[in-house]
Amino acid sequence: MTDPPNDPLEISAASMGVADARTDAPDIPGASMDPDGSSASGGPEGAGASDGEDGKDGEAERKPGRAPRPVFSGAWEQELIISGAVVFALLQFPPVVDGLMRRTAPHLAGVSFAAAIGAYEYVKLILTTLIASFVVHLCGRAYWVGLIGLNSVFPAGVRYDELRAGPVTKEVYARRLPTLPRLIAVADDACSIIFSAAFMLVLLFAVTVVWSGVAGLVAWVLTERVLGGRYGRPVFFGVTALLFVPLMLAAALDRLAGDRMPPAGRRVTRWVMETAMRALAYGAWAPIMLTLNTNFRRGWATPLLMLAMFGLIGLNAVQMVAALKPGSMSLNGSAYLPAATDGRALRAEFYEDQRDDDAVYARIPSIQSDVVRDPYLRLFLPYSAPVQDPIVAARCPGVRPLRGGRARAAGQPSDAEVDALVACLLRLQPVTLNGRPLAGVRFRLYTQPRSGLSGLLAHVPVDGLPKGENELRVAVPPPADPADAPGTPAPPYVIRFWL
Repeated sequence: MTDPPNDPLEISAASMGVADARTDAPDIPGASMDPDGSSASGGPEGAGASDGEDGKDGEAERKPGRAPRPVFSGAWEQELIISGAVVFALLQFPPVVDGLMRRTAPHLAGVSFAAAIGAYEYVKLILTTLIASFVVHLCGRAYWVGLIGLNSVFPAGVRYDELRAGPVTKEVYARRLPTLPRLIAVADDACSIIFSAAFMLVLLFAVTVVWSGVAGLVAWVLTERVLGGRYGRPVFFGVTALLFVPLMLAAALDRLAGDRMPPAGRRVTRWVMETAMRALAYGAWAPIMLTLNTNFRRGWATPLLMLAMFGLIGLNAVQMVAALKPGSMSLNGSAYLPAATDGRALRAEFYEDQRDDDAVYARIPSIQSDVVRDPYLRLFLPYSAPVQDPIVAARCPGVRPLRGGRARAAGQPSDAEVDALVACLLRLQPVTLNGRPLAGVRFRLYTQPRSGLSGLLAHVPVDGLPKGENELRVAVPPPADPADAPGTPAPPYVIRFWL
């Protein structure tokens, strides 16, 4: 009776009946197995024989220090269950984050809007990275389990003597195709790397969120307390650059002239690097990045990580556009039907009883329904702060802000100041009804309870309007700078309704 293996990993391999990826190799006529598990087939002169000691030395040189190991660990069942549960849980978060941003963004402007968009983008990046990594890991583990099952049923692998193919095809297959144990080992390695690489990206994004928040807070204080609420975005991006540029300059200087740097310069560079490492939590994510970068084939790790990062950023950008601009990602492949936003088309987003419950239309006016049975037509013109605040400031210089630092300093706004703001907004966005300017109707400030949007609301009496089709036209606000105005004005919103 032979003694059981002392190594617990060997016990795990034996318990599942799966051979080691480096030692299990099927007997293939006319071919031999390389030490890495791939096949090598000889030519008619017997060139397929093993390389002998040279081949072993070459293998040892390619993969130093890697001893034979089993192709799996014993915790794969729990790993699959956890991956599936985490994927299901994570999929619940993006709609919540999107809804919060849709309701918050129209009320923000300047530095607060830039900070909110930055935080939203990175939170979505973190969720997208986690979901994508867990989905890929779950699929990879499922593939891995399938390979293990196939190998346990057919431990001999491919039986080339039973393959109905010509000798050249068999030779190519035997030389190029990896064995099942080799595939199992590669899938296991890939699934193990996916988690570490994904969490490295997540930690990078999280650190960026924290420091973007710090930059946003500093920029907000400077903007509100020093600059009177102006120049929010330039200040935010300037503060952000001050936080990250010194580290980039120090690293570049060290790489280009580190050997020739005087002692004082080396001390300054070392201080900048050590401070940045502590502030940016290098200890949490840098070991992962450097391990991957120094163990992959030369030059492969960084391009792969960059490809993954920019792929996630692109996917996240598409998701953000679809979430914040409802209908912008709709597909219409017809060669004859015009776009859904054509002025001659009836758009569901114009009518509040046809809108999606979770959608927020921050720049599209609305009425209650396409068929109006009420004595008044309720016309709502939304106000989007990040878009219209600069327009009001540039086009209506006599209107002072009613919120923010300068508004608090001036005290409670008077009725005349509110009326001046309403008159400015209607001058920038005039409304016509059946081809005539809408007159004799008062617009008041209003906040929609369902969407949280603020804007102007008018109750237009329908008495005297013709039965059947009627038409409202609401102009699109012009850009803040007249030089940016297009040659032809943007087409107005055309809202048709029936009495």
